[in-house]
Amino acid sequence: MKRIISLVVLAGLSVMVLATATYAQDTSTPEGTVRLFKAAIDNSNLTAMANLMTEKDGSQPVQQANLETTENSLEGLQSSWDGVDFAYGETATLDGKTRVNVTVSSLSQQVRFFVKQFDGAWYISDIEIYQN
Repeated sequence: MKRIISLVVLAGLSVMVLATATYAQDTSTPEGTVRLFKAAIDNSNLTAMANLMTEKDGSQPVQQANLETTENSLEGLQSSWDGVDFAYGETATLDGKTRVNVTVSSLSQQVRFFVKQFDGAWYISDIEIYQN
């Protein structure tokens, strides 16, 4: 789990309030899967990125036989998104498709991560990138 800590100082007083927000970084939620994917990007871990993907047809998580091909297809994203901030928006399900919306402000991009659930874990089946 990743914790974000906010520090608030009110009117110059020495009183500080610490608030924590906890975000799941695991495959039990759609957003958690995308957060893991981003962590893999920032760690230059193409194998971890590929293991969070489905087969091209979305029928199942990527299989070992297709892992290297999937890694190769993710190299461009890894180099483009390494170290940039993701702003996570809503997770929505429309027409039976679940997506996590992300903004990459520094690159003027809106990104939709489409995810599918297999055996209780979420995997990325498609990524759509829109330039603002």
